[in-house]
Amino acid sequence: MLPLHATWDLESTGEAVHVTRHAITAVLEAWKMTADHRFQALLVYSELATNAVRHGSGQPISVHISLADEELTVEVNDAGRRVGNTAQMPWRPRAAVVRLLGPVCNLRP
Repeated sequence: MLPLHATWDLESTGEAVHVTRHAITAVLEAWKMTADHRFQALLVYSELATNAVRHGSGQPISVHISLADEELTVEVNDAGRRVGNTAQMPWRPRAAVVRLLGPVCNLRP
């Protein structure tokens, strides 16, 4: 199977994150992803994009998803700082979310 990919550039707003979530859902359905895999991908996208809005620079956000060799990649890029070491801040709620996503994905800053 050839690699599949889709890219969006969006404003750094909650509304843009919401609208793009629907667009990603449609793409994943077209790629015949299972409901469980769509749910996991959208969970990852939502968390990353929401963090980009909350903690980013306010500049536009780019989102890229790709499917190659049965591996789905979800990338969210902003102009903000990189994620810190969550092991050093276990008391922070957002650190808990990053640890929660670990079992369903490979996390890279």
